[in-house]
Amino acid sequence: MGYLYLGLTLLAWTTLAFCYRWGESRKADRLLTSVMIGVSGCFWALLSVVLLRLDVREADPSQLIIGGVMGVGGVAAIPLFMAAVARGDLSITWTVLTLSFAPAALLSMIYPGEEVLATGVLGLVAAAAAVILLGADMVKRHRSDSVGKPRRGWFLFMSLSFTTNLGALYGYRLAAHFLPDKTAVHKAGFFLSMYAAWAIVGVVVWLARPKVGSKKPGLIAGSAVGSLLVGGGCLSLLALNLADVPGHVLYPATSGGSSILVFVLSVIFLKERPGRFGWIGMIAGAGALTLLAFAA
Repeated sequence: MGYLYLGLTLLAWTTLAFCYRWGESRKADRLLTSVMIGVSGCFWALLSVVLLRLDVREADPSQLIIGGVMGVGGVAAIPLFMAAVARGDLSITWTVLTLSFAPAALLSMIYPGEEVLATGVLGLVAAAAAVILLGADMVKRHRSDSVGKPRRGWFLFMSLSFTTNLGALYGYRLAAHFLPDKTAVHKAGFFLSMYAAWAIVGVVVWLARPKVGSKKPGLIAGSAVGSLLVGGGCLSLLALNLADVPGHVLYPATSGGSSILVFVLSVIFLKERPGRFGWIGMIAGAGALTLLAFAA
């Protein structure tokens, strides 16, 4: 079952990242995208509660707390990332953000503690190397669009964005660890709390600031990403809780792996032309995913 959950989670995260990249190519309103992520996620969480006839009041408080904190963090993540991009190069900023899976994997080894697998560690290192190489390739190909040296404030916003993304990844590991049992009501409480907080805080922030970007792509990308986040998040919990896939295997395989596969999809469908670093990065990514598959 570990392979199944790992593969499905990777598929969900890859499709999610590609949808977000599509929204970026259409100059979508990023904060509206974030709002729609919360709204669509809340819809699917409520629908699951109704269809399964669950009483979320029975959910463990730890799931409601972790979910709520992650929801507020989700609203902050996109504006922080936007602020970092506005002060530096998009390719570098995206690469640094993606690498947040590495400390999330290390934290999972420390607490709640996991059996450290050699193939998992090698896959983690290979995935990080692949992401760095692919980022270097994007920087080289988009050199004419680069803003040069990062401007004042980039390091602060990049650090906050990195920390927020790290917290979101590690939050799934904590939620899986504190699940009192394997019943659906606790997972439903976690997701409903997360996306309700995301939607409410997101709407307030979006209404309070000037509107930037196109609304229609923001609505479409946000709805798609929110739906995929619910699916990918649920599969992540199942992988960690039911299939006992270690966090230091899941995070690089899904977060790092999705970035690698999105790069491949961009070459095929968006007609991007990778350079030397890009091809080496894709080979390293293929090796990383192979090692992580053996470790799952």
